[in-house]
Amino acid sequence: MVNISPYTWDDYHIMATPVKHKKFFYELEVEELLELKKVHEFVRDYYPNGEYFSATRETFWNRSVEHYHTHFFPGKLSDSKMIQMLDEQGLVTK
Repeated sequence: MVNISPYTWDDYHIMATPVKHKKFFYELEVEELLELKKVHEFVRDYYPNGEYFSATRETFWNRSVEHYHTHFFPGKLSDSKMIQMLDEQGLVTK
């Protein structure tokens, strides 16, 4: 899905969430992990040159209902402004 509040300010900030509610990555079942692999393959083809980086959120962080989801962004994580923003959102980049 396209993020409704994209950090990239365009349609290139996309996310994936499991169909069944999960709070943490370790709760994913084998079938869901295989689907996540397919999502990564889709994302690779979605972005120009197949370059992207992802960040996973598993915590509440005062944002929404506790749930697991993965953010996907085009290119490489090299922009210090993006790194700072992700760190502030609780998405560890180091």
